[in-house]
Amino acid sequence: MSLSFEPLLAPVAWVTLAIMSIGLWSWYVWKRPSTCPLPIWSIISFLGALGIILVLTVLLNPIWLEALPPPAGKPLLTILVDQSESMLTVDGDGNSTRFSDANRLVETVAGKLKSTFDIRIQRFADEVRPTTVEELEGFTPSGSRTNLSAPILDSLVSDRPQGQAILLISDGVHNASGDSNQVLEAASLSRSWDAPIYATTIGGQTTVRDIEVHVPRSQELVFVGQSVPITVEIDQHGLIGDRVTVVLESDGEVISNREVRIEPRTTTPVSFLITPEEVGLFQYQVKVKSLPGEATTANNSTTFQVRVVDEPVKALVLEGKPYWDAKFLLRMLTDDPSLELDCLVRITSDRSLWRRLELKEDEDSPPPNEKTATTEQAGQAEQKNSPTNRVFERTETTELVTDEKSILLNLEKLRDYQILFLGREAETYLSDEAIENIRTWLSEDGGSLVCYRGSPVAEPNRQLSRLLPLRWGRRAGQDESRFRVQVTERGDDLSWLRLGGGDTLSKLPSLSTTSTTESIKPLAVVLGRGDQSTTTPVLTYQPYGTGKVVVIEGAGMWRWAFLSPEYQEHDPVYGTLWQSLIRWVLSSGGLLPGEKVSLQMDRVTYTEGEAVSAVVLKREDGDSTPLPNVELRNENGELLQSALPIPVGSEPGVYQVFLGKPESGHYELTLTGDSESLPGTRKVSFDVRPDMREKLETAARPDLMSRIAELSDGMVVKADDLGDLGEKFKQHLQESRPVQYRRVSAWDRWWVLCGILVIWSCSWALRRSSGLV
Repeated sequence: MSLSFEPLLAPVAWVTLAIMSIGLWSWYVWKRPSTCPLPIWSIISFLGALGIILVLTVLLNPIWLEALPPPAGKPLLTILVDQSESMLTVDGDGNSTRFSDANRLVETVAGKLKSTFDIRIQRFADEVRPTTVEELEGFTPSGSRTNLSAPILDSLVSDRPQGQAILLISDGVHNASGDSNQVLEAASLSRSWDAPIYATTIGGQTTVRDIEVHVPRSQELVFVGQSVPITVEIDQHGLIGDRVTVVLESDGEVISNREVRIEPRTTTPVSFLITPEEVGLFQYQVKVKSLPGEATTANNSTTFQVRVVDEPVKALVLEGKPYWDAKFLLRMLTDDPSLELDCLVRITSDRSLWRRLELKEDEDSPPPNEKTATTEQAGQAEQKNSPTNRVFERTETTELVTDEKSILLNLEKLRDYQILFLGREAETYLSDEAIENIRTWLSEDGGSLVCYRGSPVAEPNRQLSRLLPLRWGRRAGQDESRFRVQVTERGDDLSWLRLGGGDTLSKLPSLSTTSTTESIKPLAVVLGRGDQSTTTPVLTYQPYGTGKVVVIEGAGMWRWAFLSPEYQEHDPVYGTLWQSLIRWVLSSGGLLPGEKVSLQMDRVTYTEGEAVSAVVLKREDGDSTPLPNVELRNENGELLQSALPIPVGSEPGVYQVFLGKPESGHYELTLTGDSESLPGTRKVSFDVRPDMREKLETAARPDLMSRIAELSDGMVVKADDLGDLGEKFKQHLQESRPVQYRRVSAWDRWWVLCGILVIWSCSWALRRSSGLV
């Protein structure tokens, strides 16, 4: 209990009032009537002085401050223990694993701090689970990924007046989808909840030795007879060797064999020059011969597809107005040597600009020096003489047209295109008949519709919305929201979207949108979302019959093609993203001319534990030939399963077969039956790899752990200092939660007023009895 004063009057006014009161009281005492005895007068003077003092004291507004006791109960301490596979690394004292060291710390902390905190223990890797000290003793870490943001968010309790804290015991490795920015955002949110994170890093800078091979793009598109370099990338984790042997195979036959020099902690590109001579979808496999001391050989091979066509792929771009995005998209698409473009841009209400960018074979140009061409791209391709190598040149024609509404009304003309790009404000092209033609083209001809700037119409169109993976609401004004792109876990599984890191898209300039997404269709797959400032689905697709519909939300993507100096390191991303997207949608396109059946897979590389499925397309033209079974065989040719594809949805000719969750290895999928009665693509291969991130990324990250502690207003705590965590948390509460006081002021207390009235009444009664009143 303490006393403070908060005067109701200004100090000058209170002092003036006090001086005047003392002067009047002194004059009153000095003028004592002769009829009043001195003892009585002394009592009257005392009561008068007491009343004046009480009034002046009340005007000073005395306030009693009473410290409130803290909420009853103990604060909550959540102990988060990393249970991912990297915690099995042996680098502790006495050759102990990181997880065993973490268990000892948990047992010690729980015993010392149980009198200070309510202890809650959770183990985490890619998901969070409650546990106990006893369960941890017999537990073996098995998490294939580490997500540091999820356990932090899961630990926050909304109603904990006693306070809460988090003890994070981990090696700091974060390799879940997204980047470390998500972890730092979770730490900042923890600070806003007044839940400091005390971080203890387990482990050292232990690295493993391993060779890993992967392809930047798992699909490529080439012409028959056109030589094209296929680039693979080799990563060396730790120092295991300076040279490796790389082998290119197709259908078990070795096509090329090369010895390559590699450097540690860098990515070494290796290019192979291939010249396909037939139309179709072909599978290639790149293998790196294992070296002694490798951590694993499961990542020493990878598969990629080459789709070979005898005619250029044709794309149609429709824009409602001239925009920068369309301009840079066209510039990038024209750099693709396998793509022909027709572009229609509405300039005024009655005129549009039509551009045709065709590819024509240049028969007069000599074949390029293939060794030189390949060396320019990767510096390591071998020379192969191919007299059939074809060279193309691009020609452009332009004209003004006035019948732009008829561009989609001719279904046979639409079937000349494999990809349709729709920009914004495309209502003028999308009549009901045109939308019905697009639907037929998608479902029966395997076309791909790409809405590359969000909703192609300003107002919702019911017939168009049936085709799209998203439902948009009405645009309320033109207020833009800005966001950056974050790849989802499903998007991270697609090699073409990783772009060499998975978090590259989040580092590029922001996009903007005025559209509001009301819902996502059940069959839609979200590959990229906006960052924490928005939940906008940025990259979404869904299958429609034999085709695909892709929606890319956001304007301003042209800035990715014209990067400012701070983003120059990501300069190739724009072109790589679009070219990879085109090849991805074409890899599962419709039936090629002459094909009656086609076996297709969305990807060629899966992670162990993922469900694998394939799609079978069959031409429904009155042919009564039954659909054959699909057989799955391992790399030794052993039959693992045989299944009959089942119809998908209401669209005819589309079937799907589910293959379960195969173990790691190389597999081939084939259609049984007579290839003459059902010609087409009847065999594909794919790889299933174990998730190696936890085994390869073993170096502890004390820098990330320190940043987490700093942003949450916590601190890094060494293992030997964990017993003092209670005192550290008390100090944090004193700084973040100052002592609360109950304020009791004198002027509004009833007994103060009654006391003053009693004194005045006694003084008046005494004066009256003395004959002074």
